[in-house]
Parts: sequence; structure tokens; C-alpha cells
Amino acid sequence: MPGGREATLVTELVSIAVSMVGAVVCVYFAASMLDPNKEDRKRKEKYVEALKKRLGRKINLTSMEIMLTDLVLNPREIDVTENDIKGQEALLEDLRLKVVYPLLLTDIYKTALLRQAKGLLLYGPPGTGKTMIAKALAQSSGCFFINVTASSILSKWYGDAQKYVKATWSLAEKLQPCIIFIDEVDSFLGKRGSQTEHEATLSVKTEFMQCWEGMETQKGQRILVMGATNRPDSLDPAVLRRFSLKYEIGLPDERQRAAIVRGYIEKHMQEATAVTGSMSSPLLDSRVVREGTSAIGWIARRTKCFSGSDLHELCAQAAQRPVQEAIK
Repeated sequence: MPGGREATLVTELVSIAVSMVGAVVCVYFAASMLDPNKEDRKRKEKYVEALKKRLGRKINLTSMEIMLTDLVLNPREIDVTENDIKGQEALLEDLRLKVVYPLLLTDIYKTALLRQAKGLLLYGPPGTGKTMIAKALAQSSGCFFINVTASSILSKWYGDAQKYVKATWSLAEKLQPCIIFIDEVDSFLGKRGSQTEHEATLSVKTEFMQCWEGMETQKGQRILVMGATNRPDSLDPAVLRRFSLKYEIGLPDERQRAAIVRGYIEKHMQEATAVTGSMSSPLLDSRVVREGTSAIGWIARRTKCFSGSDLHELCAQAAQRPVQEAIK
């Protein structure tokens, strides 16, 4: 009988052990299924390895920083240059002096009066090229570009948003020189204290501002916060104060519209020539068409209140016409 009791005891112990292992396995798979970032994290870990190769140096990233790597653009991979910004020569020259050179010439820009700006705000109507200008500055200054949006920070998982804010700044510090670009910054750093604002959203804004302030007190940091907005009056006053440089990017005038249209057509012709071998466009010639003006001048005169984006769409529709006629 004692032998029988021992056998029963062993059987029970084995059963308990199997149950415990099964429970652990179930918990593991349940946790994996409930983790919304598992596959995303694996993919981004591979991206980090590629990022290290692009950097040419070893970089240690936290798990939160890894989750943000999709927001990073290497300056060598940015396909927008200052040459793509048409009709804004004076603005670009001013930005070179106040933004690009301070980021590059750190040995000079390090005194109390001569130092790098920590914040740059571009504001104006939609489609006027604010994001293009930001990318062109990153490309010309050799800065990594972290493209932040409200949705990329304000995570649906409670508590993650503040961690993402800290990770954004720590990632920028590791990648510097770096530009943190916030598109539609008013949706992320709008006025605080409204009755409809959630407490979690307010804490995220406060965290970002504290990180920004902390960066300003550290010498030698080559990090620039850039914001773009259509509604500068909706920004929190504390945010506006930190944007020490502010530029209005308005709708283009007639001269600028002509330069923009010519730029789009020239780029289209270059790309089309690479495909077809040769192509010509009467629009690029200074031919007089109507009212004693050139074709591009005639278009520019009749596109008042068009943004750069509107002009791009106009040129795109015009480029499709020959293809459509050839197909017919």
C-alpha cells in the first residue's frame, strides 16, 4: 500500500508540474497576443541594424528608441534639397545663416550671444512647402530628421506616451546633429488648460516641454526643434517662446508661382528624358503666347491664391494629357 500511495503522489506531482508548465505557456502566448508592438519591434530591430550600418558607427538604442526608428530619416537619404525650393531664395539664405551654419560651425556658435537656435517655427496656409523646407534644411546641414506627429507620440496605451517623448529626445541626442520636426505642431503642443483636454495629454505636453528646456541648458547639443502649423495662434504661449525663430510661409506671389511651375516642369522633363531618351517642352522656352507674355508667365498670372501644392497638382494634370491622348 505504501508503494501505491507513493505512485499516486508522484502522479499528482507530475500532473501539477504539467499544469504549471501549461499555465506558463498559456500566459506567454496570451502576453504575445496582447502585445501590439511585438511584430513591429522585431521589424524595427532589423531596421536598427541597418541604421548602424548607415551611420558607420555603433549605436545602442533602448526598446522605446527602437520603436521610433521608423520616424528617422538619414540626411543622405532625404530626396529634397534647397534647389527644389523655388521662389524662396531670401528665406533660404536667412535660414542658412541662422540655422544651418550654427549646426555645422559649433566651434564658433558657442557663446552667450552667438549660439544655435533651439526652436524654429514655420507657419502659413497648407501646401506652401513648410515640410519641404524642413527636410531641405536637414539635408543641407547633414542632420538626422525625426518626423514626429501627434499620433506617433500620443499612444493609446496609457503611460507609453511620456516614455515615447523621453525616447524621442534621447534618440535625437544619440543621432545629433538632429532635427526634431513636428508637423501640425498645434495638434500636439496646443494651448494647455482647456476643459476638454485629457490629463494624460497634458502630462505628455509637460514632459516634452521639460525635455526641451533641459536640452536648452546643456551646452554643445546640436538638436533643433522645428514645427510647422497652419494655426500659430493655437500654440501654447510657452511653446511660442521656445520657437525663437519664426517664419511665415505664405502663398506664392506671381514671380514665385512662375519659378515653382518652371521648377516642376524642368524636373519632369529631366525624369522623362531619362526614360524616353529625349523630350522637349515649349513651356520652358520663353515663347510669347497671349497678351505679350511667356507661357509660364501666363500661367503664373492666372493662378493667384494657388499654393505650391496646388501648382504641383496643376502641372501633374497637364503632364497626363499627352499620355491620355497617346493612349486614345
